[in-house]
Amino acid sequence: MPNPLDPERLLRQMALQVIKFAKSSAVTAALKPFDDGILEDPLLTWCVENKCLYEPSTLILLNNWDKDRVINRTVTENLGYCDDYFNHTLLMTGDTYNRTFDLLFNTTWSRDRINSQFCLAGNIVPGLWRNDQTEGYLGDQIYTQAFYCLWLPVVQEYRIKHIYLCGAWAKGLARLVRSELHHRGVVRVFCHPSSRGAHLWNRLKEPDNLQEI
Repeated sequence: MPNPLDPERLLRQMALQVIKFAKSSAVTAALKPFDDGILEDPLLTWCVENKCLYEPSTLILLNNWDKDRVINRTVTENLGYCDDYFNHTLLMTGDTYNRTFDLLFNTTWSRDRINSQFCLAGNIVPGLWRNDQTEGYLGDQIYTQAFYCLWLPVVQEYRIKHIYLCGAWAKGLARLVRSELHHRGVVRVFCHPSSRGAHLWNRLKEPDNLQEI
C-alpha cells in the first residue's frame, strides 16, 4: 500500500525552507510576497491540500506564479482560483483566463498526472516576480538557491522518480538536478505551458522537449 502524504508536515517544512530562502538579498530583490504579505506558492499549496494524497513520485515545476502587478490577491484567494480553474467552476473572462493554467490543468497528460494522487505541481520559486514582464529568466543564482533550499529536500525525502522542469529557464538547472539525483530519477526539460511558436505543451502524450545547455 502506498504511504499517505502528510500535507501539514510538508507545507510546514516548505514554509520553514522559504524563510531561509528569503534571507538572500538576491531573492528579496527578485521576488515579493502576495497582498497578504505571505511568500508562498499557491499552486504547490493547492496541489498538496487537494490533489497529492500519497507520497509523490512525480514533480512538475514551472517557473514562477506571475509577474508583479498592482493587485495580486492573497494566497487564500489564489488557492480558490486554482481550485476553480481546475474544476471548471471559474467564470472565464479576459481577466481570469490564464494560458499556463488552461494548458496545465486541461491538457490530458498533465491533468492525468495531477489527478494521479502521486504528483506535486508547483513553481520553482514562491511569491511574485518583481518585474512587469509576464515571462522571463530570474537568474542562475535564484534557481540554484531554490533547488537546493526548497526542492532537493522534498525530492530526497520522497525519493521522487520523475521530475518535469517546464520552460526554457530550466535548461541549465537540469544538469545540476541530475548530478544531485545520481541518475536515480528521470529529469526532463519540457516547454512551458504558456509557450508559443514551435514548441507545444498540449501534445497527445507529453509536451515538446527543449534542447538543454
